[in-house]
Amino acid sequence: MPIATGGTITHLLSIDYAMKPLFSVLGATHILRGVFILDSQMQRDEEGQLTLDGDIETRLKDSLTELVSFITC
Repeated sequence: MPIATGGTITHLLSIDYAMKPLFSVLGATHILRGVFILDSQMQRDEEGQLTLDGDIETRLKDSLTELVSFITC
């Protein structure tokens, strides 16, 4: 399950063109849909805890659900 962060949306395809081929070469047989997160969609609070925008949390939870369902098959 590729997860990548980047400063701008122009890095969005880094998952498809850099990470997925690398995972294939390393022997991955099933690569799940990736999640790309912009730097602006992540914030740190006063205590240093990372918080994510709501839509990012939803996409990550959906990807984790897909991962768990794949593992349990």
